[in-house]
Amino acid sequence: MSIQSIRNLPMLQDIWQGGAALLLDKEISNGVKQGFLNHLGNITKASFQTKVKSADFLTAMSTGVAITEGKPISQLDVPFNVTINAPSMRALDLAMFGSGVSTWTQTAVTSATTKEFDGTVANVWYKLPNVTINTFILTSTGGSPTTYTASADGGITGDYMVDEELGAFLILPGGTISSGGNVIASWKASAVTAFPELSPRMSTRYAYGGAYIYLVLAANEARPNPEVWLRYVPRARLEPSGNLDFTVDKPGEITFDLTPVPSNEIANQSFGYLHQIAGTGRVVN
Repeated sequence: MSIQSIRNLPMLQDIWQGGAALLLDKEISNGVKQGFLNHLGNITKASFQTKVKSADFLTAMSTGVAITEGKPISQLDVPFNVTINAPSMRALDLAMFGSGVSTWTQTAVTSATTKEFDGTVANVWYKLPNVTINTFILTSTGGSPTTYTASADGGITGDYMVDEELGAFLILPGGTISSGGNVIASWKASAVTAFPELSPRMSTRYAYGGAYIYLVLAANEARPNPEVWLRYVPRARLEPSGNLDFTVDKPGEITFDLTPVPSNEIANQSFGYLHQIAGTGRVVN
């Protein structure tokens, strides 16, 4: 992925929206990275906190009374808590403890498939075994079946509605299909090839790699030109926190714990750096 494409991620048509993106150069073995960036998603919010882990230790006085001798620093942590909007399939795979992103296919149904639905009621969706339906007919049961009429005006008139893409039909309350009646669906379907698929599994799921957080600051009254900042962590552990929210406008909003791990990749910068890489440079005092 080029720097130009990274800069264009937070754009809507020709308008620079600003925002941040998280990319990961995944580690395939100890210290060895893939060498390319996986876009995990756009960051809606992130918190950064430097934590000093320390331990009290007790010293016994001559009187036998124990006193706290000191709090030596035992470990320095600089963790992130990152929330990603509109995550990629790789990010979803991590968050769902998946077994890897794969694909699924559907063989075209060229000869009509039939299935009887008993005791049907109106205003509920009945799912077919296939998606991407290209031919659908609904009839009554019996020796002289009645062919019902599909709605052509969004459900205002007709006997039923069909969603070809999802492969489901709904019986309309104002039609001629009686409540509790039996109907026979007959359909054909198109082939589906290489649609993404995730399969959750019960196992610990995390990844190591170099983390790149690109922050785009849109122009405003204080800065005439947009700025781009890069927060680079040479080695970090990325693992889902357990929060995976679904909303109507995105397949998920995921919270990850991104914990930098000390690395000798950059001298004197074990946890990486924050660089401004575009726009007018900020004044350095």
